[in-house]
Amino acid sequence: MSESAEERLKKLVQRLTIDKEAIARELLKYASALESLLEFHENVIVVKNQEELPRRAVLILYMIGKLLLYVAGRLDSPDLSIDEAAVIVGGGSESPEIVLQDFLSSGWILATSPSSFRANFRKIAEILREFSFIEG
Repeated sequence: MSESAEERLKKLVQRLTIDKEAIARELLKYASALESLLEFHENVIVVKNQEELPRRAVLILYMIGKLLLYVAGRLDSPDLSIDEAAVIVGGGSESPEIVLQDFLSSGWILATSPSSFRANFRKIAEILREFSFIEG
């Protein structure tokens, strides 16, 4: 039985956007900054000092944490659902949908389905600079 064009396209997009080695090389450039911002306990992502950070910064750092765990082989997918985003953003003034739409518009995240998103590893430096986590 042959694959449909849609299935072949999905596999192609996945190969092009989820090359773990390319993601790892990019993330390693910012290892010290990421170590100061994130910690991991098994498959749990902890954003350090999150009470001092804007909720949008916590959300994008969480997404980067999911990407790190995915590259390390500890998660099957780096994708974040709308429901997860709602928990992270909490009851703040911004809805998770608005924050995610802003992140999509800036290219910081990619939509993998209408309700799932992942951090764009090619934008890590831009994200970290935006929130003053790195100089430059």
